[in-house]
Amino acid sequence: MQGFLYGYPGAAEVPDSKTIKIPGGTERVVEARFLDGSKPAWKNGVPTRAVLADWLTSPKNPYFARALVNRMWEHFFGTGLAEPVDEMVGADNTVVSHPELLNELAQAFIASKYDLKFLIRAIVNSKTYQLTSRHAASKPDEPSHFARARLRGLTGEQLYDSVLQATSYQDRSGSDMMAFFPGTGTRQEFITKFNPTAGTKSIESQTSILQALSMMNGKIISASTNLEKSETLAAIVDAPFMTLADKIETLYLATLSRKPTAKELARMVKYVETDFARSTGNPKNLSREALEPLALADVFWALLNSAEFKLNH
Repeated sequence: MQGFLYGYPGAAEVPDSKTIKIPGGTERVVEARFLDGSKPAWKNGVPTRAVLADWLTSPKNPYFARALVNRMWEHFFGTGLAEPVDEMVGADNTVVSHPELLNELAQAFIASKYDLKFLIRAIVNSKTYQLTSRHAASKPDEPSHFARARLRGLTGEQLYDSVLQATSYQDRSGSDMMAFFPGTGTRQEFITKFNPTAGTKSIESQTSILQALSMMNGKIISASTNLEKSETLAAIVDAPFMTLADKIETLYLATLSRKPTAKELARMVKYVETDFARSTGNPKNLSREALEPLALADVFWALLNSAEFKLNH
C-alpha cells in the first residue's frame, strides 16, 4: 500500500514511475493491485489517495460496505454480525451469524451513497434494537442470536453526559484552565475513573470498583443529590403545586425518562413517608415535612445509581 500512501514528485508524472521491488536483491517489481485483485486505473495528475478512495467507495468493492455495516452493528449491539470486527468480512465464504442481513444492509448502505445517518436510522429503528433485555423462561440465554437486547454499561462519556442531563449539574471546574490544559476538569476526572485510557481515540465501556464508588460517593453525584447544590432536586422538592407522588414521578422522568410503575410509586412513597425516618433514626427529631426533602434526595440518588440508568437496555 506504500504507493497509495505517498504522493508522487510531479502532478503530471505517471504513477508507474514509482515502483516497489520485491526484497532480497531481486529486480521483480510489485504491481499495484487492490484487495480484490483489480489494477488501479492510474490517471495523470490524480493523487493516489483519490484513486484508492474511489475504489473503497465503489459499489463493486466487496469489502468496504460490509465491514462498515458490521462495525456499526457491533457499536449498537455490543457484538457484530461477524466477529471479530477487525477481521475483513468481504469474502463470500466468510462465516457470519446472519449473512443475509449483512448483505441486505450493505446493499442498502451502498444504495444510500454511504449515508451513515441512513444506516444508523435503519439499525436503531429495527425491532431487534428495540428489544428488551429481559428474557423468557424458556429462552434464558440467546444474546448471540439477537433474541433480546444485550446489557452493556455506558461509557464514561455517556454516563457523565447522562448525569448532567438528569441533574442539571453545572460543571464550573474552570473552562479557562481547560483551554490551556486539555484533559483536565471535572468531566475528564470523572471519565478517567471509568476508562484509564481516556483521552485516547478509543472509547470503551469498562466497569470497576472505582466506577461504582464514583457513582455512589463521587463529587458530581454528591453535588447532584445535595438540596443546596442541585438545581433539579431543589426545583422538584420546593414545588408547592406537586404532591409527593408527583415529585417522585418527576424524579423518575428526569433520570429514567419514564414514569414509575404503580408498585414502584407505592414503594417510594412509603420510603419517603415512613421508611426514611426509621432507617436514619431521625437523630434531630425532625418533622415529617422537614424529612421529606432529605428522603427525596435519597430517592434521586437511588435512581442515579440504578442499573436502568447506568446500563444500555
